[in-house]
Amino acid sequence: MKGVYAIILRLNADSLLKIGKKEFDLKPGVYVYVGSALGAGGINARLSRHFKTFTTGATKKHWHIDSLLPFSESFASVYALTSQKMECELVWSLKEMGFQTVQGFGNTDCRSRCGGHLILVGDLNVDLRSATQRVISAFEKIGLAAKMESPPLKTSL
Repeated sequence: MKGVYAIILRLNADSLLKIGKKEFDLKPGVYVYVGSALGAGGINARLSRHFKTFTTGATKKHWHIDSLLPFSESFASVYALTSQKMECELVWSLKEMGFQTVQGFGNTDCRSRCGGHLILVGDLNVDLRSATQRVISAFEKIGLAAKMESPPLKTSL
């Protein structure tokens, strides 16, 4: 099962992440990280890895999201099956809804100039269920049938 996915997460405190030569000063709020899983293992392997990083922080840091997940207070994921690289289209769909990207986060191999694959959905007052519904709408807007993945959460939706 190859595809594109979005992780909805909540940061309850300021987080200063230093990743390589980049620094990201993230404010408390609800964020969506967009990625693709087109390699071996597909969606199941990628989401399992991210969830393990979220719960234990015990994976080698490979992607920008690996540095952020251990500081997150919730984790929910939505995905769609596709063999095409569509994470930038999903980012653009979320941006068209009025959300802003965290410039340069998670898109070091991106050529579409989408800005970043981490999107701020809103402050801590944003309801996670509402954020998830908006993400599902963004998938539908680009012609993908979104599915919800439900790993155990630190805090419930």
